[in-house]
Amino acid sequence: MKDWTVIRELNHTYLVCDEDEDYIMSDFRFRMLRENKATYLVSMDIRNINGVFKVYYDITDLESVEAVIQAHTITYNDMENILKSVVMASSELEKFFCEEDTLVLLPNLIFKNRETDSYEFICYPDRSPENNYQLKLISFFMEHIEVKDEDATEGLFEIYDMAINGVKKYKTLYEKLISHRKEEEPDKPLEQESLNAYDDGYKKEERENAMKKLREKYYIPSLQESLAGLFLLSGIISVCVYIYLGWI
Repeated sequence: MKDWTVIRELNHTYLVCDEDEDYIMSDFRFRMLRENKATYLVSMDIRNINGVFKVYYDITDLESVEAVIQAHTITYNDMENILKSVVMASSELEKFFCEEDTLVLLPNLIFKNRETDSYEFICYPDRSPENNYQLKLISFFMEHIEVKDEDATEGLFEIYDMAINGVKKYKTLYEKLISHRKEEEPDKPLEQESLNAYDDGYKKEERENAMKKLREKYYIPSLQESLAGLFLLSGIISVCVYIYLGWI
């Protein structure tokens, strides 16, 4: 395990570790990481300070997950966002021919960007990468989990069991975790009843059937029936008037 030191220079803060020249110069991955900026990786540089080679990671405006979590417990969303970011960072590593185990996934070395609210990671091509970061990260989750969050606790114990049984792919752990996210059922629209078939948006045939049923139930006369009734009524009235005038 490397010894990491925090150094402040003017308006910048760096995480620094020492490394021997031969190893840094012989491993092309350091040069790849130095010359390219990845979205989910903390920017790094290599400096020769009085003959001692040091690897600098710029953590200005970044806050460690360990410090963030001290203020509250870990929720399902916290774990999901961290593991999702780890998966995204792992995909970035392919550009630099680095493996997932080159991500230093210790709570004090995982950082949250205050401005973007995203996570950034230290990538260090260690010569002895068997550091079991999966279990260390998951154990940290377990120490700070919100126990009332059923989705979080169920998912966490499942990925812990996977990790102790040798599962190392973060994508696999992430997919298992999110499988415990309960899908919220969409609100069902309220059913509205209406005697007005037009308002219900029926098609022509459905409108006609609906009107037929309404007529049978309530006997609603059609337009032709209504006009015939009016003519009949006017005829009756005319006859009555004629008879009344004849009697006068």
